[in-house]
Amino acid sequence: MNFISIIALLFFITNCSTISYENSPKLSNNLNKSTVSIHIGYLYYMDGELFDHPIQISDGIIDVRNDFQLIMENLKYNNKLSYVEIDSSKSQNELEINVIFKNKMNFLQGILSGLTLTLIPSYYDTDLEIQAILYNRNSGKKSKKAITNGKMRTYVGIFPLFSRIFSDSSKNREILIKNLLDNLLSDLEI
Repeated sequence: MNFISIIALLFFITNCSTISYENSPKLSNNLNKSTVSIHIGYLYYMDGELFDHPIQISDGIIDVRNDFQLIMENLKYNNKLSYVEIDSSKSQNELEINVIFKNKMNFLQGILSGLTLTLIPSYYDTDLEIQAILYNRNSGKKSKKAITNGKMRTYVGIFPLFSRIFSDSSKNREILIKNLLDNLLSDLEI
């Protein structure tokens, strides 16, 4: 019985991600049912160092293409925007978005996890920041820079390979990005 409880605890510990984000009560009426041209910039840091081509892990935890797709889908299907175009010159409004991922990993904990074949799990923290500025091309006005932040902790271990059916940390990343984008769009006003 003791061995089973240890295995159950390891399943839980190595397969969790925790997410949190800050809410803002401010609502915007400027983007309702308007066409918006979107430009997206993406920065990825690992322990303070900027990566030009981020490492892609097979379970989708770190995948730039997947994050870009998540951002586009959330912007297209958000109830504040009726039509979204990428780098269009025709639309009245232009939304410039910068997405910054800052990942921090404990190096010693990673080595210990590797030496034990990930039986002792490691984790890394992700600080996600999304910045946006809205431009109105007709009037020449622009909004103040809206910034929203979130945090996520991802545990890495051997047991998530076996328990992936029950939990997927990439879904937490998707939820975090969606919530931050919703929060960001509610902060924008010209």
